[in-house]
Amino acid sequence: MPPLISGPEQAHRMVPTHHRPMMNAFFAEDRLGRMNGDTPMTMPVVASDPASPCAIPDLEAWDFCQPYLTPSETERKDGRRNEVTLRSLEEIQGYTAPAGGLAHITPTPVLMGVAKGDMVAPVDLLLRNAREMCEPKEVVVVEGDILIWWLEGRGRGGFCRDGRWSF
Repeated sequence: MPPLISGPEQAHRMVPTHHRPMMNAFFAEDRLGRMNGDTPMTMPVVASDPASPCAIPDLEAWDFCQPYLTPSETERKDGRRNEVTLRSLEEIQGYTAPAGGLAHITPTPVLMGVAKGDMVAPVDLLLRNAREMCEPKEVVVVEGDILIWWLEGRGRGGFCRDGRWSF
């Protein structure tokens, strides 16, 4: 999953408003099914159709993942499946640990990479949380979406700062 600063806020932004009632119904159906011993329900992580329910409804996420998927879109070429359990998605909505603890990790040096166009880890959330961290800290803001950086090979291992890669 993407960098997660505030599960509730990121889930609220990622799930289109018209999909929220359907997602809540899926979550309820999955909980009841698991209580009855049924196999946990899953959903694709990414989908080629932006109207299809998926965990990351972002075309850049699709572009990033598509080269690794088989033509059926259901599994990756390495054998892993393009799916996530609904339980995992539901639990992400309550995950708040990073946002609440960032101010307490310093004085350990922190380098936070932020992509201006990232739809999964929104820049305003990351910058708001970066302000709460004490020094020493550095925030590197790059243009575009972080997934595109990875596709182009610029994100491998970290962010470039002053001509050096930082991890």
